Amino acid sequence: MPKLLLRHFFMMKFKIVEQRKNFIGRITNAQWAALSFFILVFLILKIGTNEYLSLILGFLSFGILSLIIYSTLSYETLNADIVGDLIFDEDLVEIKLENIHYDEIQNMELYTNHYKSQSRYPGPNSFFGPWNYIGKSNYLKIKCFDQRIFNVEFQILSLCDFKNINEFYANLLLTGKISLYSHSLHKVPIDIKQTSSFLLYVIKMVDEKVIGKQYSQRVLSDRYNS
Repeated sequence: MPKLLLRHFFMMKFKIVEQRKNFIGRITNAQWAALSFFILVFLILKIGTNEYLSLILGFLSFGILSLIIYSTLSYETLNADIVGDLIFDEDLVEIKLENIHYDEIQNMELYTNHYKSQSRYPGPNSFFGPWNYIGKSNYLKIKCFDQRIFNVEFQILSLCDFKNINEFYANLLLTGKISLYSHSLHKVPIDIKQTSSFLLYVIKMVDEKVIGKQYSQRVLSDRYNS
């Protein structure tokens, strides 16, 4: 019974997504609203007269301000299909109901980029682009000793899950359950480098003379970058 409780405590579950290729699916609600608004303004200007010009300009100003406010509250579109679950447990990774034990894994790379509600700057050229991420563009790549290869994209729904998965992955490295090619440690994402477990892992690699001190400094050089 305690074993089951321990496994449940360590389990983390995410949704695996596969991106759609259609362009329309990338358009956010704010962008649809902006398009509809400008079409409406165009029609009003076509049929309007000079006596209603001040009213039209007031309506236009109010509409643009409303769209800007709405876009700051909007999310990017998922534009993807949820195709299964990605589960991290203390002994294995489960991908779409297929179990992969850590001792079967030759190399495992985690790339965490965004979580849902994370703020984003759409840029000056964006057409009322969303100001919040939906939590996609996170990737897990696994190569097994039996030549099985897994490349999945998954969604992270909160900052807490974002931090937990980075710490969990770094702890897998520290405890030796998984490994990375030592010459590629500098490519590990910053958010993983900033975990305490990854710092201890690099120190351990230096102590065991797997990597040199000079390379360890390169690996950790951007650890404190925001």
